Amino acid sequence: MTAAGSQPPPPPPPVPVPPVISAFSPNTRGVDTTSTINLSGTAEAGSTVTVYDGGVPLGTAPVNAARAWTFVELNAANGTHTFTATDMDANGTSAPSSAFPVTVAMHVRHHAISAASGTTSGTPSITASTSTVTQSNSVPNTSDSIATMTALLGQYMSTAGQVGASISAPLVAAPHEPAPMPLANPFHPA
Repeated sequence: MTAAGSQPPPPPPPVPVPPVISAFSPNTRGVDTTSTINLSGTAEAGSTVTVYDGGVPLGTAPVNAARAWTFVELNAANGTHTFTATDMDANGTSAPSSAFPVTVAMHVRHHAISAASGTTSGTPSITASTSTVTQSNSVPNTSDSIATMTALLGQYMSTAGQVGASISAPLVAAPHEPAPMPLANPFHPA
């Protein structure tokens, strides 16, 4: 009791306990084979979980009444990611959770460029997909146009963020064009 006969104030409410990261998906034998990682876990109902990868905050997730939360990391690179989380409520922020490692091992798609053929007029262009890049019929089929097309392919590959592109068929001139000079493969330097 205090001198005036009142009791001391109660201690402040405790901060939340650290959240738990319990699972990830897609999980293929313990490895995520995509760039998207779905983390899930438990924490105090009504609080907010902040997720970190190697100490860098990625974002937050609300915790529902059943104490469950989920968080989606959309751009995970190949390698091991060490996730942790903290929980925040009106009383403060918890200590970090235990580390939760996730290994990402995406398969690199190889792109190919099909054999070239075309006319002697038009603007060089290419069409691209995840499996094939082809020269349009309006591209002149000369050594210069094939080099231009290969440069465009290189621009497409760097824009798309793809690595490991390869040329699956030789670039050749149409029957009415002179044969092009051999072209070095810019995607697999010697």
